[in-house]
Amino acid sequence: MNLTIQGLIGEVMPYALSTGLFVSTCDIQAPSGTFDSGGAPAVGSDGKPLYVAVAGLQGIKCMSAPMSVGGIGAGETKTPAEILSTQTRHVLLGGYYPQIPAQDDGWRAVIDGTVFDLVGAESDSQFTQTRLALKIAQI
Repeated sequence: MNLTIQGLIGEVMPYALSTGLFVSTCDIQAPSGTFDSGGAPAVGSDGKPLYVAVAGLQGIKCMSAPMSVGGIGAGETKTPAEILSTQTRHVLLGGYYPQIPAQDDGWRAVIDGTVFDLVGAESDSQFTQTRLALKIAQI
């Protein structure tokens, strides 16, 4: 058997997916691009901005992990009037998706039903995988 490096690289994600470690599902959404009569981004009946599913970026198998595994950290700041809690995630998608913006473009990712702001994306140089930096903040 004569395998080349290029041949092995092409097998990375199919093999990784076959391990069963990619237990989560990711759906990527973009702002709807619609505006109200005053020129502001359109909102739904709940008062939140409208988003649309991005074709080809739905139902992606992924692994979702805390942003850093170097120690336990909390992203909570308490003030008398409110509590702001942030959660960051580092998500490995089960494939190569270069169409996801590399920087914050107002897009978001829905991981297993939880909505996160898409902070950034990074695709690898071997064209096999894409990683996402996600954030959610709650008051």
